Amino acid sequence: MHYCLQVPELVSNIFQYCRANDEAVYRRSPRLKSLPALAQTCQFFLAPALDAHWHTIPSLEPLLNLLPQDVVELRTGRYSSKPLLYVKPSIQRRDFSRWMYYSPRVKAIDTSYYALPFSILEIDNSVYDVLLSVSDSGDPLLPNIQDITTGIRFIHTSLTLLNLLFNQHVRRIMVIDSSDDEADFDDELPWAELAAIIKHRNVGEGVIDVTINLRFFAENTSIHSPRPLTQQILNYSRLRKLDLRSFWLPDAAMVA
Repeated sequence: MHYCLQVPELVSNIFQYCRANDEAVYRRSPRLKSLPALAQTCQFFLAPALDAHWHTIPSLEPLLNLLPQDVVELRTGRYSSKPLLYVKPSIQRRDFSRWMYYSPRVKAIDTSYYALPFSILEIDNSVYDVLLSVSDSGDPLLPNIQDITTGIRFIHTSLTLLNLLFNQHVRRIMVIDSSDDEADFDDELPWAELAAIIKHRNVGEGVIDVTINLRFFAENTSIHSPRPLTQQILNYSRLRKLDLRSFWLPDAAMVA
């Protein structure tokens, strides 16, 4: 092997480029992946290739595929032709051995509306409750997430997912869409719950970017800024970007 390929920083940069290329290729053919092939080339490439490959995931689906077959179940989808994935409540911590080998490598996740077309499975809402229960019983299932992009489709499910993802390493939080027509986003309750989750998970010390843009809901209207949430966000000392375009700005300004 050439000496330059034995420099960890250089290899990491090359593999990050491969990751960007893989993401573009994935849209045309999900089976064409260079990083998994590089991970199998030699021991020196294994860790950096896996780190790059797992850096960003479009949902929890890749990790759920690592669970033993006897604890997951596929049923007929409700709203699409995609199979509906369930996780049995009887799942044990020991069933997450493969999950825990790869999940610390995940640094970013995008579960927004725009990532859905690239999903093969539909995840049942109950799965997030099961995963949160397992995560709270020991070490976090996703300990190193830094960038979170999500959409609020169903309030309880979205809050449970964020409760599962949030940790002290989070740097960017983006809520960029909503398709839950029945949700009352002008109600303080869900935002107060979100603020409580952020506080419970010690999110804030490293946060530099917060965006909440409920573009489907707030196309022609704005909602009052949720006071518990905005008060908490505005206390982030390292915050560089704050986008609360869904909220009534004079209301947000009064919080400051």
